[in-house]
Amino acid sequence: MSTASFHAMIDMQRGAGRLPVFNIPAGVSFVDRLAQTMLDWAQDDALSLSQYLVLLPSRRACRSLREAFLRLTDGAPLILPRMQPIGDVDDEGLDVLLSATLAEQPDAPADFLDIPPAITPLHRQILLARTIHAAKGGAGGIVPSYEQALSLADELGKLLDEVQTEHLSFDGLQDLVQEEKFAQHWQSTLTFLSILTEHWPDILAEREMIDPAARRNRLLEAQAQLWQQQPPQQKLVIAGVTGSIPAVRDLIKTAVALPDALMVLPGFDPLMSAEDWQHVTDEHPQFYLKLLLEHLGMPGSDVALWPGTAADTPTARLISETMRPAVTTDRWRGLSNRDIDENALAHIRKIDCKTAQDEALVIALAMRGALETPEKTAVLITPDRNLSQRVLACLERWDIACDDSGGTPLSETQVGRFLLLVAAAAQEKDSPVALLACLRHKLTHAGLTQEEIDLWRNLLDRELRKHTLLNITTRLEELGDHGDLPLRGWQHVHDCLEHLRLLTGGTAHSLPAWFDAHLAAAEQLAATPEEAGAEILWRGEDGEAAARFLQEIAELSGDVPDLNDAQYVALLQNLMKNTVIRPRYNLHPRLAILGQMEARLYSADLVILGGLNEGVWPHDPGHDPWMSRPMRKQYGLPPAERRTGMEAHDFAQAVSAREVIITRAQNIEGTPTVPARWLLRMETVLNAVGLSWPVQRDIAGYAEILDRPEQTLPCARPAPSPPVADRPRKLSVTKVEAWMRDPYSIYARYVLGLEALDPLERDPGAAERGQIMHKILEDFVRDHCMTGVPDNAYDLLLEYGQREFENMRLPDDIYVFWWPRFERLADALVRHERKWQREAVPALVEAYGGRDFDAPAGVFRLSARADRIDTMRDGSGAAIIDYKTGTAPQIGDIVAGFSPQLPLEALLVAGTAFSGLPLSETAELLVWQVSGGHPPFQAKNYKADDIRRAIDNAAIGFPALVAAFDNPDTPYYAVPDLDKAPAYNDYAHLERLGEWGYVEKL
Repeated sequence: MSTASFHAMIDMQRGAGRLPVFNIPAGVSFVDRLAQTMLDWAQDDALSLSQYLVLLPSRRACRSLREAFLRLTDGAPLILPRMQPIGDVDDEGLDVLLSATLAEQPDAPADFLDIPPAITPLHRQILLARTIHAAKGGAGGIVPSYEQALSLADELGKLLDEVQTEHLSFDGLQDLVQEEKFAQHWQSTLTFLSILTEHWPDILAEREMIDPAARRNRLLEAQAQLWQQQPPQQKLVIAGVTGSIPAVRDLIKTAVALPDALMVLPGFDPLMSAEDWQHVTDEHPQFYLKLLLEHLGMPGSDVALWPGTAADTPTARLISETMRPAVTTDRWRGLSNRDIDENALAHIRKIDCKTAQDEALVIALAMRGALETPEKTAVLITPDRNLSQRVLACLERWDIACDDSGGTPLSETQVGRFLLLVAAAAQEKDSPVALLACLRHKLTHAGLTQEEIDLWRNLLDRELRKHTLLNITTRLEELGDHGDLPLRGWQHVHDCLEHLRLLTGGTAHSLPAWFDAHLAAAEQLAATPEEAGAEILWRGEDGEAAARFLQEIAELSGDVPDLNDAQYVALLQNLMKNTVIRPRYNLHPRLAILGQMEARLYSADLVILGGLNEGVWPHDPGHDPWMSRPMRKQYGLPPAERRTGMEAHDFAQAVSAREVIITRAQNIEGTPTVPARWLLRMETVLNAVGLSWPVQRDIAGYAEILDRPEQTLPCARPAPSPPVADRPRKLSVTKVEAWMRDPYSIYARYVLGLEALDPLERDPGAAERGQIMHKILEDFVRDHCMTGVPDNAYDLLLEYGQREFENMRLPDDIYVFWWPRFERLADALVRHERKWQREAVPALVEAYGGRDFDAPAGVFRLSARADRIDTMRDGSGAAIIDYKTGTAPQIGDIVAGFSPQLPLEALLVAGTAFSGLPLSETAELLVWQVSGGHPPFQAKNYKADDIRRAIDNAAIGFPALVAAFDNPDTPYYAVPDLDKAPAYNDYAHLERLGEWGYVEKL
């Protein structure tokens, strides 16, 4: 075409009484087709394209069109048309467009550019948070904390943008409040929103700023007024804009009325019948296009087809039928194989994956496969940020870095995480977890070399599992194996955090004071012997972004109230997560991961649609925190379904590309998912015409075998046989049970010297509860029950319990459960003690005893610490009592030797191993269950015959067990009998129990 063809297209429409509105249908690369047509207009005149002004929805759309021109001209020198985005709320393109228009109109009023600057989202959130926090009253009269105020401010900012985008006034909130039909809690919410009507306008006016959405509206309105007064000198092409923003619709209405202007719609569906068009609702993909055409006063039938495109294709028919309005879906009953051609699915592959990780791997393989074809491009379109991150991680196995439009929140970058960890280490000064999390960050060097810091933090980790932060300095002074490193490293870390820790404790300080202390601590912790911390911390993309972020907040410090430590950390966390970092370098030029909005007008050879599940794509609209659906409708805000309509349009456009892969996960974190409604609709249409999704196993099959070994051979049951000289020569009676049930655990603990590390921090559990009960009963019985039970025994027992509970410093949420159980136990135990002491008298409490046994390899010592040993009043012997807060052992296990504690203690009694106990006979083996549950106390008595058999078996079996393991050929098997496996096993991972044990179970 010649340049006149631009005017010819306009004249063709206007001559028929129609506006110059055209359509590039789905299935055609929008930017490629637009660029090719404009090149045809230019013919061989390389300068003529500069005569055009192209308005596009976003900056990425502008970039896509530029790339299309370069592709079509093979990178030949070319003066491109001027391209301006008009949909981005924070874009400077509208300022540039308005300034250029004013330059063409010297007679225009000077105040057209007198529009206040927009407040930044960060500044707005800080100001709103301060206002909310200072108001001292939230919804329902609840006073929000500063942390809550920050989150509320973020949501209020979104409401501000939505209200101003729709050209609504906040005065309407007052009318809404007066409606008596809304529930009381909504009335409270609307009262809270008075912040926007009473305070926010004054705050903005004081700073001579306006909200970003309001500024965009004013710029668009000013642009429309200028074009009404004088058309632009350039030929105007409005391309790919759906008109979802009212101010943009107004600008388009003005533009298409200009003599040298036309508009190109993206993905308008000309195959819809007039009846279907009338039933298009908010959640339909054509809704915004219908809204735009109605705003222009133009029926859909007047939209012309763009040159070089075809609307009636098999895929277009399938998509149009799939997206049919709900009220006319009864027409599906009449579909036949003549309505949808089988070629409609020729370019589409659908892959249902088992899990989200499987889906990510399939997508990564598809993107990696695309790179095998020269010049082929691929894009993943998904709103699922978790899926995007998984795909990026999968691509790293091939050293591929991909452009991700979603970016990474500053709080998840290396520098962002480091800054938050430093703040947490100072705030939680008594927490070893917070300290070690900071010290284990890769940026932490604390003035030490890499070798020194690695050694030192491992050393500190080990010691903090046995010692508290209060006495760690003393412990580090005692370590002489590593020179002065332990104490030197600790002192340097202490000095780095000291100034920042001085600000903690609940006292409020100014933001500059926090910043000075925080950044000084971070820089000192990042420093190495060769390089200053500032040089390490603030370099790289994330370091530069963090520096800009902190600088912006510092400039706004006058609007931030004084903060305590918790509020300061909350401020950083909240604002960092809303600050997104997008890498600029070392990205693969042919791959991209985009959200739905960024993908509009994007062109790629392979389009992958990921996360096609309900609640993801389309999103779950959830609940508006500010207004109910009827309130939104009355106020004039659009319903949540409109976003679903935009997502449906994005799906329809993307699925019509040249090559498409659709993926979804059938389960996410163990929860079954529901396919996106459009997939279910499409499947219904396909079934109606006798078609189905083609079976696709290539990529999914590759993903399944990618990490699968050629052959899997489970290991055999571990059976180490160390030399007899290395085997243990003494054990306690409790360890003998482990010896019987899992000999490997004895090998690991006493031959290899491996001991399970204690957790750094954990809530008290079953072990601690057992310890506290044993300690209470030991002291109580020794002090008050050796010669009888006093009348006030219950009160005394509660007193001892209260003392030990206080010494344990139990968290409140655990204390409220444990203490009532102990009160129940105390009452039942005292009553049983009175009854029991009619038959026996306490002799020993928490008594240690040991006895040597002759064995083939030498003496073997057996030891025990008995909870309690009483003497029977009838002189029949001793009663050995074991306290249990858990379940009591079964008599079968006791007799068979799998629970040998009590019989072995009887052997020690027989050998007079317990000092102060003259008896050598055992009359009773008792387990007292002191759980405090229901029942709170239970005495487990065993029959005399069973007791005698258990003791006799122990007398024979224990020496035989020792003799067996004195044989160098006897291995330390891992769990010889899986049915008798120990309840707790610290060495199961070393035994690889889940590998060979599962096979044996089969």
